[in-house]
Amino acid sequence: MSDFAGRQGEGVNERFLKWGDGTEVQVVLEASDEYQGVVAKSLAVTSAVSISDFGFSAAQISAAHMMTITPLDGGVIFLYTGDTPTSTFGHFCSQKSTISLLGTTNISNFKVISESGTVNVTITLEYQNAS
Repeated sequence: MSDFAGRQGEGVNERFLKWGDGTEVQVVLEASDEYQGVVAKSLAVTSAVSISDFGFSAAQISAAHMMTITPLDGGVIFLYTGDTPTSTFGHFCSQKSTISLLGTTNISNFKVISESGTVNVTITLEYQNAS
């Protein structure tokens, strides 16, 4: 299995995946009425913080169905189990990569630390349209 990294394209819905062997694949996400972005927050992360530390209200967190996380100036280590990540335990997300979590429980249980130093992290919570 190859390693891969991602990067944002010029368009809002454009992403690129780059495999460990250098192969890059363009992915264009289709617009969807299922989710609509509602609120985004940023935080300078050093030690372990939870989703509520970003300044989201309890109502925003409990209503969210999807969360997008982007560490802007360094790598981060995260978990969505409720456990606290450490330098040796958790999932890694590199600088300027984007990850998405689905599900209210995963979002509520999200915790993140910086890999090294202080990392500015942006999170967007998305909500399902009531239809």
